[in-house]
Amino acid sequence: MRMNGHTKIFGVAGFPVSHTLSPVIHNDLFKRYGINSIYLPLEIAQERFKDFVQGLRSINNLVGLNITVPYKETILPYLDEISPDARLIGAVNTVLVSKSRLKGYNSDWYGFSSSMKINFPRFRLKNSRVLLLGAGGGSKAVSFALLRSGIRKLVLVDIIHEKARQLKKHLLRYNGKTEIIVEDKGFASLSRMDLSPDLIINATPQGLKQGDKPVISLKPIAGPKTVVYDLIYNPRETALLRSARQMGLAYVNGLDMLILQALRSFSIWTRMDLEKGLAGHLSRLRKQCS
Repeated sequence: MRMNGHTKIFGVAGFPVSHTLSPVIHNDLFKRYGINSIYLPLEIAQERFKDFVQGLRSINNLVGLNITVPYKETILPYLDEISPDARLIGAVNTVLVSKSRLKGYNSDWYGFSSSMKINFPRFRLKNSRVLLLGAGGGSKAVSFALLRSGIRKLVLVDIIHEKARQLKKHLLRYNGKTEIIVEDKGFASLSRMDLSPDLIINATPQGLKQGDKPVISLKPIAGPKTVVYDLIYNPRETALLRSARQMGLAYVNGLDMLILQALRSFSIWTRMDLEKGLAGHLSRLRKQCS
C-alpha cells in the first residue's frame, strides 16, 4: 500500500532500536489487513525523550507507539491516562494517541504469559519457583504475569540491588502470597544458593551484544527439568540459551513474546480482535522475522 496524506503513523521509541523486529511485525499486519499505515523505528536520545513525548500530541496522523528500553518507566509521568494493569505493573510499552491524549497500556505481560502456554503447554506456573534476572521495565511486566499465575517463590537479582528491592516492594503491594527474595550479592552469588528453580528468566540486556557471556552460569543452578527463558530475541540464541541447549534444557527466546505483545498492541490501536487467528499469526510472523 502506498503512503499518502491519509497514512497513519505508528512506531517504536527506544534507545537503541537498531535491533528491533517490531516494524517487520506491524507493517506485515497493516499490509495483511489493508490498513493505510506505517510503523517506524524511532531512536530517541535520553536527553530528548521528554521533548519527544510532549511533541506527540501535535502529530495529527500519529495513532500509536510501542515503548521499549530504557523508557517503559520513564514515560509514565507524561501520559494522560494509564490502564489498570499498566499502573499495577508500573511500566508502559504501548501508547494510544487519541484526540491529543496519550493513554498507556502494557501488553508485555500478555506476551510473556501467552508464549509460556504456547511453548511449554505442560509447564505449570502455579506453585513454581522462578529466578528472575533483572528488575527493569520488562521484569515488572513478567513478574506481574508470574504473580498473577500463582507462583510459589520468586528470586529477584539485579546489578543495581536497589532496583530489585524496589520491585519486591512494588510486587508485595499487588500480591502478598508469593515468597519474594532479593539476592543482594549479585549474579555470581546465585551458584552458592540452594535455588532449584523451575524457571529461569533473563530480563537483562546481557546477551544483546555479540561476544556477551551468559548472565549467569546455569550448571550450578539449573536442574534437569529447569526451563530457561531469555527475553532477548536478537540474536536468536544468546550465550545463556546456548548453554541451556548444551545442557539439554528446555528453552525459548523472546521472539514469541515480542510477536504476541505486538498482536495485543495492534488490537489496542485498531480495536481488531486477533485472538481467533492467534496461532496462524504467530506461525506466519515467526517466518517473517527469521
